[in-house]
Amino acid sequence: MKLRNTAIALGVGAATAAGLSLLKVNKEVVIGSTAVVVGAGLMIALKEEDTSKRPSSFSSIKKPIKRDAIQNVLETELENFNPTVKTYATWKALKRLAWVMEDDDSEDDEFYDFILDRYDAVSSPEKFVEWMKDILYSDDYENENPEVLESEWSIGPKLDFHAFNSKENFLKAFNSDLIFNIFSKSWVIACSEDLYNAKKYEDWERKNYWFYKNKIWEIYPERGTQFYFKKEILEKYLTSTQLEELNIFDMGQNILCLDLSRAIEAGTDSGWMDKNELLQFFELPQELLDHQENPSDIGKEGKD
Repeated sequence: MKLRNTAIALGVGAATAAGLSLLKVNKEVVIGSTAVVVGAGLMIALKEEDTSKRPSSFSSIKKPIKRDAIQNVLETELENFNPTVKTYATWKALKRLAWVMEDDDSEDDEFYDFILDRYDAVSSPEKFVEWMKDILYSDDYENENPEVLESEWSIGPKLDFHAFNSKENFLKAFNSDLIFNIFSKSWVIACSEDLYNAKKYEDWERKNYWFYKNKIWEIYPERGTQFYFKKEILEKYLTSTQLEELNIFDMGQNILCLDLSRAIEAGTDSGWMDKNELLQFFELPQELLDHQENPSDIGKEGKD
């Protein structure tokens, strides 16, 4: 729950939050199983790819017109994807691929070698399946950590919070034809000056979707729902970790404000979670609802 709530609050998955499962370092290095946060730094176990054995056909593959072109096109596709329960696994995989294709600070030759290598790794629907199997089963990746499986792939035992109860069910739901169709079209656009410049591919916004009770919800970290409690109430019902990681503000007069990101059912304009659902979504005690303070009363004490 700790990593899930952190990822919800930040609007990212585990790969870019505290539980890192697949990273790129100098683009030719794909990072695997152990990523340990120590203060502000990371101790990471690396596995290097041998890029010297690439097929000669790589020379004939068109490369993107600029370093961030393929990332921008994929992120735009993600922004317009609007996942459903049926397509959620595919959206998760596409999100990972867009992140893998991100620009970084490596040298140009090194960077383009890396993304051409990644292009080859997913250059057919069948290769996409093998790519996902490698991420979920290979010893090179942190794929046995329940928190990473939950926040990164929505895999876990809780029916309300996890879209898939096993890696096998995730793969069954994963549509390799759909993601290959999206990726292949994106690659063509990213490699064409005319196609790329015909649309605003650099104006994308990263959306944050989560599964809950057989629906997909879009999370708005910048828009909050406020709950007001006496300090002793939150200290009684929340753990020390929750008190530290949730957005909680001191309002004075022994009153704290708990600010939770709002959530709306994906594809709707008005299907917002109510306060009761929001507490359940963040896995917080329902008893809190019985102890709310009226925000309009804050500041009145002592004025009468």
